[in-house]
Amino acid sequence: PARAQLGPKGDNPIPWPVHARLPEASSWGIAQTLNWIGQNSFGGLTQPRGLAGAYRWLLQHAPTSQREETRRRPHRWDVSPDVVVRAQDSELLSILLISPQTLAGMTVDLPDMLEMPVEEAVKRLTGLKFLLPACDVSHLVATEPRLYLGLSRQQVEEKVAHSLSLLDRYQVPFTMVQAMVMNDPSLLFVLTDRGLVKLRELWPADQVDQQALLDSDPRGLSFAVRAFSTRFRL
Repeated sequence: PARAQLGPKGDNPIPWPVHARLPEASSWGIAQTLNWIGQNSFGGLTQPRGLAGAYRWLLQHAPTSQREETRRRPHRWDVSPDVVVRAQDSELLSILLISPQTLAGMTVDLPDMLEMPVEEAVKRLTGLKFLLPACDVSHLVATEPRLYLGLSRQQVEEKVAHSLSLLDRYQVPFTMVQAMVMNDPSLLFVLTDRGLVKLRELWPADQVDQQALLDSDPRGLSFAVRAFSTRFRL
């Protein structure tokens, strides 16, 4: 197995599986995460030319994952008691399969969330499930309500379908795509064609094939896709 330098001074090498589990993100910064991607994400990389330079570039320019920021936002739960009471009585709970507290928290990002008709929620979840059959669509909606519910149903489905088409064009396996989306629910709304071009320049298909991607950790791959896409979006 590959070996990694861990610990405060990096002086205690320990065995490290190629596709090792990423430690808790809360204890890691961007630098450590990027190093982990380089060491562990792509077991099928046969000629890792230029990786060091690429990761140094990413370290300077890549923003942090919105998923982590979303989970840490304390204002999500800073809702008035009356909103929680309304959420407890909402029929949406049986559709979204979430707690009243989570539903109430969604109103911070989408104030009229509790006004959504059950029929509309069913249509939206069904549409997302058709596009992402292996994903927990309730999790996606609850994590990013503004993105998945703040736009019209047609707009959301068109955006998701377009992003899925881009990922397919650049030969990212659909199974991995869905795992990436579960890790970072807003990913489909930020990835760009130019970002995926840069990703494939770094990891060409003839060096990192579909099996190598399938063997990768979705957290590392989603981080890389987001970093390239958001950096080159402007």
